[in-house]
Amino acid sequence: QQQQQQQQQQQQQQQQPKVKRLAIRAVRRDGLHIKVCCEDMELAGEIVQDLCRFVQCNALESYADFPAELERFQALLGRVRDYNEVRVRLTADMADSSERVKALVIRAEDARLLGEMEAMRRMYAELYALNGELIGEYVKRSNNHSALLAALKDVNHMISKAANLRMGPAKARIVAECRAAIKQKNFQALAQIVTHGSGSRNRATSSN
Repeated sequence: QQQQQQQQQQQQQQQQPKVKRLAIRAVRRDGLHIKVCCEDMELAGEIVQDLCRFVQCNALESYADFPAELERFQALLGRVRDYNEVRVRLTADMADSSERVKALVIRAEDARLLGEMEAMRRMYAELYALNGELIGEYVKRSNNHSALLAALKDVNHMISKAANLRMGPAKARIVAECRAAIKQKNFQALAQIVTHGSGSRNRATSSN
């Protein structure tokens, strides 16, 4: 009974909506600086977009400081890097196995033409075993590919959240630079782009 009560309490706690803390502060210092304090990066982005539309602001730079989000993002980028490494290794292994298949087929056919039935059967037995290995490698490669696509989808979602913290050219720039970094497999630069809005840290900041 105690275990059932504990499980019910845990379920009730999970069903209760999570309270998201939010604070907005505006300071006039060399222009208007707005600070949005919120642990949820997506919510902060929605607020920034609404504020920009309300005050008709067409261009906005910002500095994003979300330690927990960035920590998860770094872990996500690590998984993407690992999936890419596995993909390259599996592709190389399958290429090697394909070459072995070609060689075994040729040797088996030569043995058949020479009437060496024992050697031919041995070659085809090796081919059968190698074919099983290739199928297993294909399954691994397919699973790795699916995991990589899912991770890249999460990366794109993070880029979208980071872009929503900016407006106008800054918003377009962060998307372009992040895509370029992914294309170049420069995952280390992605976190800096998300935080500073650019690969260069010399950009002015106006909110966080």
